[in-house]
Amino acid sequence: MPLHLRLTGLYVGLATLLATVFGVVVYLDAQAFYLQSDAARVRAQARPVIARVLTPLPSAQDLRARAGELQAALTGRDTTAVVLDREGDVLAGEREPTVGTERRAVVPPGPDGEASYIATDGARRVLVVALPLRSADGSLAGSLELLTPLDLIDEVLRRQRQLVLSGILVTVVAGTAGGLWLTTSSLAPLRRMIARCSRIAAGDFTGRLNRTPRNDEVGQLAAAFDEMAERIEATLAAHRRFIADASHELRTPLTAISGLNEVLLRGGQDDPESADRLAHAMFRQVERLRRLAERLLDLARLDAPLAARRKELDLGRFLWDLLPGARAVAPGRELTLRAGSTVVIPADDVLLEQALFDLVENAHRHSTPGAAIELGWAVVESGVEIWVADEGEGIAARDLPRIFEPLYRSERSRSSATGGAGLGLAIVQAIVHAHGGRIRAESQPGEGARFVITLPREVPSPTDAPAPVEAAPA
Repeated sequence: MPLHLRLTGLYVGLATLLATVFGVVVYLDAQAFYLQSDAARVRAQARPVIARVLTPLPSAQDLRARAGELQAALTGRDTTAVVLDREGDVLAGEREPTVGTERRAVVPPGPDGEASYIATDGARRVLVVALPLRSADGSLAGSLELLTPLDLIDEVLRRQRQLVLSGILVTVVAGTAGGLWLTTSSLAPLRRMIARCSRIAAGDFTGRLNRTPRNDEVGQLAAAFDEMAERIEATLAAHRRFIADASHELRTPLTAISGLNEVLLRGGQDDPESADRLAHAMFRQVERLRRLAERLLDLARLDAPLAARRKELDLGRFLWDLLPGARAVAPGRELTLRAGSTVVIPADDVLLEQALFDLVENAHRHSTPGAAIELGWAVVESGVEIWVADEGEGIAARDLPRIFEPLYRSERSRSSATGGAGLGLAIVQAIVHAHGGRIRAESQPGEGARFVITLPREVPSPTDAPAPVEAAPA
């Protein structure tokens, strides 16, 4: 059974149950109120008459003599009086055969012997009000029964029963209609979500659910679904770009090797000088392929957790020891270290060294000859910042948001002609994210670039998501 029908059935069932219980309680309370009020009215009307006729009442024998007068005084258009002796025999008045055979108490008998009952008088119900008649010494001389028909009260109760039943019927109909509308409208995003999931499974990521935001759980679910779909679409788009770029990067040296090999096979091997030149050219292309494959493997390897390889690292000592290797990566450059406060951070020294070497190599590759490179660190509120700054051509504003994507290179200067494959910055970002940190690039064309790594001073929680890439103008 569909969910909206089950929810509607539950709503209607609960509403019907509550309406039925409420109606029954109200009906029974009204019936008791009407009967008790009528009994109180009869007693209030009878007491002055009893006091007038039977005062004083010295004995039961005196009651037998005055029973007729009392019965006549209390019998009226809607009330019948019956006077009984102590044994229950009729002294005055007539009792219908059915009256008194089956009685249902309206209220329990009181300590003075007064009681009210519902009995039957043929096809009608009657209210029987019983009053004790006592002699002057307090002993029971007899009793008085006042019978009044319940026709008017029964008619009121009949109408009230009709109202209760009508209310229950209206509750069922309105609850069903309202429940179907509510559940159908509330679950509509879920049906759209099912359709969207089917389209996503088929590869279509267009369209979103939460076109009109709702401030409820279903709206939050739709918003979360839209966010998930956007991330999946972005991830798949990045993967497609990565595959296309990787194919292009691999095809270029392979095409070059194929062309060189074809030249060699067409007679180049007969000329030792040409053969040597062709062999060296093919070797360079093979080396390019090897470096590209190694960088791709490095990027894939960074998916493994790093917690087991972290250790307490004195950042100042680490960067000081890093300088000779950094100068080897950037030969001919003036490489300076700007020191900050002494700080110890949890980090994988091998991976952090690789990330900084990649940034230094990137600065060396894209800086003008003789330009200086600065490496430094500083303690900040969010952790520790480590930066590598160059005096190169800078990065165009349109390239800043994408420079950390695998195999991405700007069209103007950061091309394969400079010796890079577009994987270095992606690897740096992966290393920084693996440490629970973030990286940003600050640059303006012609004014150099500054890459800033922010690392936490404590080991981040495993549930923390990697921080997004930041790019800002200098």
